[in-house]
Order: sequence, then C-alpha cells, then structure tokens
Amino acid sequence: MDKEIRTKIYKLNPTTVIVQGASKSTLCDLEKDCFYSIPNALAAILLDTSNNTIDNAIIAYGKNNLTIENILIDYFEYLLKNDLIFFTNNIDNYEILQLDYDYPGYISNGIIDISNNDIQNAI
Repeated sequence: MDKEIRTKIYKLNPTTVIVQGASKSTLCDLEKDCFYSIPNALAAILLDTSNNTIDNAIIAYGKNNLTIENILIDYFEYLLKNDLIFFTNNIDNYEILQLDYDYPGYISNGIIDISNNDIQNAI
C-alpha cells in the first residue's frame, strides 16, 4: 500500500454499516445491497479509529509486530478494493448516515391472530 495513502484519514463509506456478531462481524453496503464478513477485531478497529489513519491503526494494534501490520494492510486493501472505505484530508465534509425513522402514527404495525374456527364463523 502506498505510504501517502497510509497517512490520510480513512472513513467508512456513508452507506456502509458495521453489524457486530458473537464470532464475526459484517459490513453491510446498503447502497450496493452487499455484505462482507469480517473478523470482530477489524470491526473494533473500524469503530475505534473511524476518523484515523492506517498508520495510526498499525501503531495502536500492531506496534512492533510485522505480521499484524501486514494483516492490517491486507484488511484495508480489501476494504478499499470493495469501496467500503475512502481516504480524505477533511473529515468535516462527510456526515454520518442517519438510520432513524420517525413514524408519524401511534401504531406502526400489528398482528391479528385468527384461528380456523374464527374464519369459519366469519364467513
């Protein structure tokens, strides 16, 4: 990976959401309707250092360990190849995608349970 890119700030694509699981995590690309399985350790790095550089992530998680450094670089190359992250010098230009939805009604959904006897009586 190019040294210049490693010193730029990386951000998750705004339409990419991290879903953490018990043994693995998933990156969901809501725009492309794709998902990517990643280790929980990578999800923790992305959540911990979301407005950071690759070099800083290497210092924090793989300091003085060439194997971990190479693994982290491979992970970030994978994320970049699949357009899940991008690099910038100005993080203030990018907002976080809001996933809230405020339903204007009092009831948003419901379930009506009807047994077979009730259907026959209704007919």
